[in-house]
Amino acid sequence: MGIGRRWPSYGSNFTAGATDAIGVLVETYNDLEMALQFILLTLMRGDVLMNMVVTEQMSSLAIVESIKAYVAKSPKQPLIQPAIDFAISSFEACRTNRNSIVHFRMAWRHPAGRKTYVMRVKTRSGRFSLTRTLKVTDIRLAADDCHALRVYLDDLSIALDASFNGKAYIEPKRPNKSEILVWAKAPYL
Repeated sequence: MGIGRRWPSYGSNFTAGATDAIGVLVETYNDLEMALQFILLTLMRGDVLMNMVVTEQMSSLAIVESIKAYVAKSPKQPLIQPAIDFAISSFEACRTNRNSIVHFRMAWRHPAGRKTYVMRVKTRSGRFSLTRTLKVTDIRLAADDCHALRVYLDDLSIALDASFNGKAYIEPKRPNKSEILVWAKAPYL
């Protein structure tokens, strides 16, 4: 296939731009998970490479719970708790948005035109819900939130490490709080 041709040649069920936006969301969310892992590694102290042997096997939910446990036992807990609470609640919103877009979807073309619809299906309970048209702007918003939070977490891990090494703790500037997309939290029918 030559350069400049539309890929994939076999077509896509997604509205123009949605496939690329989902790819960016997946990559950006993976970067966010790594930044969250580094928050835990910073709290764990010790040999980072040895600690990574453990954290690499952990789900993001296990990492969140571990962060909470380390912060609860930290002498710096009163100082760092607000930043950690913000980071975790924003991460949960990013995770929910990413999962709603990536996992809870079936796409098909509408007979009247090229549109992408998001369907959420819970096969175990038999619940089915057509929620809405998947908009590229929603996907991009979710990716942008993941990116902004990843930058904050990177800066936060540096600030935490500095404070554990005797410097004053200075919380980095927070991004806007990530919010769950309205349709991602809509109840099933």
